Amino acid sequence: MSAVPLRLRFEVVGSLNVFSSIPDALDDDDLRVAQALADVASIGILRERAISDSHAVTAQLQTALESRVPFGQAK
Repeated sequence: MSAVPLRLRFEVVGSLNVFSSIPDALDDDDLRVAQALADVASIGILRERAISDSHAVTAQLQTALESRVPFGQAK
């Protein structure tokens, strides 16, 4: 098994694990390719996380605005 970090700059957010039935199956070039794939995967994962977070904030703000309507009507 070989593992390369999923990272953004200096923050590690996970790892990409590569399994093989042959010991030391990956050479340095293979590990560089695996790291490149891990870097691309990191971008996708972190982008999805940011989109999900923004949707959650939007929903919270919408709920807050909707809950203000009854109070305004009561005034």
